[in-house]
Amino acid sequence: MTIDNFIPQVWSAATAQALLETAVIAPICNRSYEGDAVRGNTVHITGVVPPTINDYKAAGRTTSAEDLNDDGADLLINQEKAFDFHVDDVDRVQAAGSFDAWTTAAGRRLGEDADAYIAAQAIANGTASGLTAVPTTGDETHNVVRDLRKALNKAKVPAGQRYLLMNPEFEALFLSADAKLTDADTSGTPAGLREATLGRYLGFTLVSSSQLPSVDTPQAIAFWQPALAYVSQINQTEAMRSHTKFADRIRGLHVYGAKVIDMYAAAVQVFSPTAV
Repeated sequence: MTIDNFIPQVWSAATAQALLETAVIAPICNRSYEGDAVRGNTVHITGVVPPTINDYKAAGRTTSAEDLNDDGADLLINQEKAFDFHVDDVDRVQAAGSFDAWTTAAGRRLGEDADAYIAAQAIANGTASGLTAVPTTGDETHNVVRDLRKALNKAKVPAGQRYLLMNPEFEALFLSADAKLTDADTSGTPAGLREATLGRYLGFTLVSSSQLPSVDTPQAIAFWQPALAYVSQINQTEAMRSHTKFADRIRGLHVYGAKVIDMYAAAVQVFSPTAV
């Protein structure tokens, strides 16, 4: 191997860091199921069915146990995305032996790819909000946020850990209104997410992303963080000498999966007024 200072673990860590710093949607997903993510693996998520609350006093201070069904879900790690490129000898010399630029570029593209997949999963498997009118003013986007909040409240979704993910069209309209945004604490969060976080509004942390499927029509996803699961790992990296040019060849594999957890589907409310 001609890249004397190439260490796969270091390259993997650097690429993963660039992915984290660039991704916007992935960092706000439920990452608690993330372990050894290997392509083809399945993460079995055990469902928690709330027990019935009985009136102990009215029952003569007696109680009996009930059987609870396991309403679980499987998260399949079925996405395998690779990067494979040449680093020309001349470019490598001019970069003083540093691979930072390529590390950042690979991580950025992986982050964009993962964000787009997560958004598509949320839209395909979340609960349609039932809102069909396309907003054309800032006040109308406020009404959308209000109604998405109402939908989550009626579904008895916990008030904490709520996010509103919006595309650029929705964001532009929303910011044109006299919205009373409050500051969101983004300390300790990745740089990309800090830049994409607009603030707090009606109980949501507002996040803007260009990776939602809709480009020209306002689109938004209101969700409770535990409802949208994501697992990810840079699975392999390796370097070799090119056989066709004076260059080194570097490639890597990113495996991941995302899922709207079935028992929490109502906690992912999708506003998509036209087909995307």
